[in-house]
Amino acid sequence: MTQLKLQGTVDIKADRATVFAFLTDPDRIGPCLPKVQAIRKLPNGHFEATARVGKGFLSASFVLDCAFTDLVTPDRAAIRATGKAKGSAVDGTARMTLRDLDAGGTAVDWTADVEISGLVAKVGEGRLRGGADKMITQTFKRVRKQLKAA
Repeated sequence: MTQLKLQGTVDIKADRATVFAFLTDPDRIGPCLPKVQAIRKLPNGHFEATARVGKGFLSASFVLDCAFTDLVTPDRAAIRATGKAKGSAVDGTARMTLRDLDAGGTAVDWTADVEISGLVAKVGEGRLRGGADKMITQTFKRVRKQLKAA
C-alpha cells in the first residue's frame, strides 16, 4: 500500500465564484483531468470517472465513484473518490479552499490524501508522486486555459 499526501497553491486569473463553479462541475473539470476517459453523473448526486493510469504492463483502468462531501460556495469544497481496477484500488480525499488575491484573481489552496493498494502501488511512492505532480500541473494549466477562453 502506498499513501500520498499532496498539497499546493495555484493562482487563477478569474473571480472566486467563477473558479469555484468550474472546479465543482464534473462536466467542466472532467476534460481538464489527464488520463480521465469519461465522466458520468449518477442519480444519487455522485459521479463516476473512468481513468487509465500507468504505462505498459503496469497500467490500469480505474472506475472511481466520486462525491462532493463539503461544498461551501464559493469558499471551499472537498471530494471523496474510491475505485478499483483489476488488482488495484484507490481511496482518496481532496480539499480546496479558495481566496481572493490582492492583485485580482483567486488562489486555490489544495490538499489530497490518497491511498493506493495492489499492483499499481508496487510502482513505488516516488514514481506515483511524480506522476501525480505532473497530472496536477497539467490539470490546472488546462483549467486556466478554459477559464481564460470563457
